Amino acid sequence: MTDSVDQTIKLLVEEGRPKGFLTYAEMSKLMEDQFLPPDKMDQVFIGLEDAGIDVVDDNDTEVSGDVTAKTATDAKASVAAVAAKALQDAGKVTVAEKIDDPVRMYLTQMGEIPLLTRPEEIRLAKRIEVTRKRFRKYCMSSGVCMDVSLATLHEVQAGNLAFDRTLKVNPNPKPDDDPKIVETLGKPFLAKRLPVNLATIERLLPQIREEYKVLMQKVAAGEDQTETLKKVQRTRRKLQLLIEECHLQIKKVRPYI
Repeated sequence: MTDSVDQTIKLLVEEGRPKGFLTYAEMSKLMEDQFLPPDKMDQVFIGLEDAGIDVVDDNDTEVSGDVTAKTATDAKASVAAVAAKALQDAGKVTVAEKIDDPVRMYLTQMGEIPLLTRPEEIRLAKRIEVTRKRFRKYCMSSGVCMDVSLATLHEVQAGNLAFDRTLKVNPNPKPDDDPKIVETLGKPFLAKRLPVNLATIERLLPQIREEYKVLMQKVAAGEDQTETLKKVQRTRRKLQLLIEECHLQIKKVRPYI
């Protein structure tokens, strides 16, 4: 097929070199006996461009002043007919007419995209899940986000926010779900965990603020802050874990960014 493309380009270049251009009608006539699939036409146009040969409408040339707009249209239709014939010979189906309907254009473009295989779907699903967990982790590690999360959890405990719409619960577990996951995502379990975690979070937040002040003082004084930094990181991880155990829904976490 590559030899056929090269031969076609060579034929067109030899014909168009004396005048520096080719018309659609001339291309159609020269390619009548050439079997070339439409998906190879891009290579032909690139080859002509590299050779300095322009492809123009028939009514834009001065060498054929009698050529009218109708002739140009017929020439384009002839090129389209050659492409359609090539597709039919290759056992393919083509749509020769121009598509203006956005829905048809969308469906046509979607049809050209290959579907994912099952291993690819699983790989992407795992990647999405890991990315979501990393996003939540970085959000929950922020002091500002911790304050907002604590306020939201207090609203849930006070009954000002709907429990099921704010926290991630699993009201209809599947038979094959992990029993441990079913238990931790159940509303009764979360309702018992919430006040305990809130009390611990309220105790640790002032602690991490004091540790952070000490850390900043050591940084400003140029002292070794390794141990203080480790304490801050340990306390932050505890707070992050305690907030995550309350299972705030992702729609509540996403605005934190």
